[in-house]
Amino acid sequence: MYKLLLFSFLALLPGKIPTIKPATWTGIPVAEPSGICVTASGHYFVVSDNGVFCEIDKDGKLLRSEKLGMDLEDVCSVGTDLYIMDESARLIYVLDEQTWKQKAIHSLNYNGGRNKGFESITYIPEKKHFIVITEKMPLIIVETDENFNALNQVELKGISDMSSATYYNHKLWLLSDEDHTVFKVNPDDFSIEKKWNIPIYNPEGICFDTDGTMRIVSDDCRRLYIFPNPDK
Repeated sequence: MYKLLLFSFLALLPGKIPTIKPATWTGIPVAEPSGICVTASGHYFVVSDNGVFCEIDKDGKLLRSEKLGMDLEDVCSVGTDLYIMDESARLIYVLDEQTWKQKAIHSLNYNGGRNKGFESITYIPEKKHFIVITEKMPLIIVETDENFNALNQVELKGISDMSSATYYNHKLWLLSDEDHTVFKVNPDDFSIEKKWNIPIYNPEGICFDTDGTMRIVSDDCRRLYIFPNPDK
């Protein structure tokens, strides 16, 4: 037991976690970007803390935007639909990717404070399950069906806070702002398999291109950082 505790402590010391650096970055004309996803059609969508939903191209150029909610924190793509999480309102908006027509609204029940609700959303196609995650204190992963009925709930240890989540190459990838860290997580038991430090300020959203390129948006800096695949 003591050896296990010592190992866990040493693993958290500076220099014990590998660091990956961005290959490049570009500014994006989106205030307080808090989440990003890329669709099967290769389009990029960004949400912001001020309730604005945007489409950008691969170089960060704004293509269109719309005021949608109060406090948008994350977005994920399922087929031709976009699922957008509003933390303060405890809602998930479902929009058509092309027309942005609203197709449904789902409500998420959570007793935390107004700004301590669900922070992240992603989808596991093999299971046809959504994963929604609270921000912190406690950090809770809730696995749901496609109608957002809760199926499983786990308190995740070892991560200070949650900024964003995505699913890529059969793994969950979680982003922590306070830890400045990307975590690769087993989607079956939610164990942390690997982690990397990222030297950027206020990382808030994460997604992967089909070629494995990792993209992370920075809130305060209004930047889109492009990283090589951490697993390679």
